[in-house]
Amino acid sequence: MKARACPASAASVLGMTVMAPPDSRHVSMSKATRPQDWGLEEKLKLIIACGPLDDEAVNALCCEQGIYSHHIKQWTEGSVGGARAI
Repeated sequence: MKARACPASAASVLGMTVMAPPDSRHVSMSKATRPQDWGLEEKLKLIIACGPLDDEAVNALCCEQGIYSHHIKQWTEGSVGGARAI
């Protein structure tokens, strides 16, 4: 099976730049290696950072953090569901 490169790596090979808001690319995220080990504050920071981004930029940011974009969707749904319960 061929290894997949993250969009940021692919863009650099092609001489392209992955565009994202400046602060979303420098958000200090978790050092946890597994998504389930991330704390609530870390998840929320990444959810907020991904808010204004398009899918490609979200994928690039997730790649940099060692997670997949579906984790952001799960965390967002979980946080919205929790807010509805209040």
